[in-house]
Amino acid sequence: MRNMIDERFELAALVFRLAGALPYTDLKTDYQREVAEAFAKFAGHAAVRCAKKIKLGYDQVFRFSVHIEKRDGRFALIEDLSSLGHGWNARRAKKFLRLLNRFYLDANYAVFYNAHTELFEQATQKYIEEVYSKIDMAWFGKYADPASFRCILSLSSGNYGATVNEKIVYSLVYAHADADVVIHEYCHHFANPIADNWYKTSIEFKQWCDDSVDPETMPFYGQGFIMAREYVTRAYTILYGAQHEKDMSGQFSEEKNIGFKHIEQVYGMILAKE
Repeated sequence: MRNMIDERFELAALVFRLAGALPYTDLKTDYQREVAEAFAKFAGHAAVRCAKKIKLGYDQVFRFSVHIEKRDGRFALIEDLSSLGHGWNARRAKKFLRLLNRFYLDANYAVFYNAHTELFEQATQKYIEEVYSKIDMAWFGKYADPASFRCILSLSSGNYGATVNEKIVYSLVYAHADADVVIHEYCHHFANPIADNWYKTSIEFKQWCDDSVDPETMPFYGQGFIMAREYVTRAYTILYGAQHEKDMSGQFSEEKNIGFKHIEQVYGMILAKE
């Protein structure tokens, strides 16, 4: 049976959980509480101390996890790290990985992960049947190769997108996330470059994005260029819904209430580009 729960991410999420990084400290589910309790005694581990020192969280943890691979029972960085993104560099990644491998062995994490295989497989099967199988993957063909898409399911934390060197497009989602979340994270792959270009070349678009930054209500979009990427991705997610005969009439109001007050204008830019 298929298992979409990725050991690399779950391990990294655990270390950053112990480091107190957001949003990895959630204790909302039985599984999250089990993980926190099982590894509480490793809160002082060198890997955890390193995670506290580098002060990263959110998508940065996920992006690191998809830039490593397992070789002979240990994790190694992939050859090309150019897509690691903000917050990481080769030196920092290598140092943290060395300590992460030590944590993996010291905490005997492989035993814990493998002991939950049945739970992971059940969650995967449920998600594929109820959510993932209903997504129109062909729609993405205009913008990217759906064959390069990979969905990672998580019981720990989730809802991020990452592209590794233009080869593999990842969507990390919580096990309870709906299809719109998966679509949103895949859209980041082609929306981000568009947003980056507009942020550099359009004074008006840049003003909209900078004006929308609010560290108190949306700390995860704390910089203008990050807000730009989120705006364009959300616009494309709305476009997917609209082109699949979904009533999106209330979506603009919802986005505005969250803090994306210029979403209609950004959506207009997307339509003009189409």
